[in-house]
Amino acid sequence: NAPRVRPGTIVTRGTLPAQSGKQVVTSSTLTMDGDVVTLRLEANSPIKGKSFILASPDRVVLDLSGSWKLAAPHASGAARRRA
Repeated sequence: NAPRVRPGTIVTRGTLPAQSGKQVVTSSTLTMDGDVVTLRLEANSPIKGKSFILASPDRVVLDLSGSWKLAAPHASGAARRRA
C-alpha cells in the first residue's frame, strides 16, 4: 500500500540561486492533494514551453524553451508513489 498523503503535502523541493545572464529555475516545489500533483516553478525570467503526456510508463513531460539551469525536485524513499 502507498502511504497516505495529507492534502497540500510538499513531497519535495529544489532551489538554486539566480545567476546573472543565465536562465535559472530558482525554486521548484512538488505537492500532492489527493490524486492531484502540482509542480510549481519559479524563475529569474519568464518561462515558456509546453507540456505533454507519455505512456508506458505514464509520465508528464515539461519542455521548457531555451537553456535552463534547475534543481529538479525528486521523491525518495516513502515519498515515492504513483498518482
